[in-house]
Amino acid sequence: MRISVVIPVYNSAESLVKLSEEFNIIIQQRKFDFFELIFINDYSPKPETWSTLTEICKKYTWVKAITFTKNFGQQAATFCGLSNASGDYIFTMDDDMQHHPKFIERFLEHLEHDVVIGKIAGRQSHFMDKITTSMKAYFDEIVLGKPKHISLSSFRMMKKEIVEEMLKIKNVKPFIIASILHITGNIVNVSFEHEKRMEGKSNYTFSKRLKLFTHIIIDNSSIMISLLRKIALYTFGLSLIYISYLLIRKFFFGVGMLGWTSIISAIMLLGSLNLLGISIVGEYLSRIFPIIENKQAYVVKQKINF
Repeated sequence: MRISVVIPVYNSAESLVKLSEEFNIIIQQRKFDFFELIFINDYSPKPETWSTLTEICKKYTWVKAITFTKNFGQQAATFCGLSNASGDYIFTMDDDMQHHPKFIERFLEHLEHDVVIGKIAGRQSHFMDKITTSMKAYFDEIVLGKPKHISLSSFRMMKKEIVEEMLKIKNVKPFIIASILHITGNIVNVSFEHEKRMEGKSNYTFSKRLKLFTHIIIDNSSIMISLLRKIALYTFGLSLIYISYLLIRKFFFGVGMLGWTSIISAIMLLGSLNLLGISIVGEYLSRIFPIIENKQAYVVKQKINF
């Protein structure tokens, strides 16, 4: 069995050492045919992050490390790791020990599925976290077509052939679950217990979650264009009905058409819809430009043990 584990790294150091030690125990017990642990340093502001990764790579030859020239985000870092992974089954995990390596055994019990996603068992969250999580799950179903019975997390296992198809999708702002749902429906959940964060705190602030949401609805779907088309059709239909109503009143009942107020209201409504449509189309075009310019989702500065 050939296994690759991809872990984006940001603002951590101690947990990276612990992760490597835990994986060393697992591979000594399991004796995989091939195993690699790939850390991707997403331009971490903590200075000791890269030096810690360098020392880990010296200690374990099966540990590999990549560092970026700037911060490109977790999704881009994960895609970088996927593009450098050689295993037949590829895992993605967080770097803070909340996804404990011991749980990969549960994933390996479901090798018949294309993708296995970890579902957090008995998670305790703050009220606002629960609200934002529920909202995200709803929009994932509407925008990305996520099945209702599937829970999402960044702890997942994917077959190599699925990852290869994901990497064919050209997107400057890639989103992993959007790519997965586009390629396969053979997805299953496996429960795992969320461990205590070893260091630092969550980097997903409200503003970052909002930014990620815009990437989902614009960079990874056409839902806004579809919504705009529906609004335009409904508005056109209502306009025809209203015009027909006014003409019937005029020619059959002799009632004069309404004056300045109704005309201005109609102009303002249609004008605002036009501006909305232009702005949405403009947003899509602005996000197409980087693809036309052949900009990359990330830029690698250095690799170790490849």
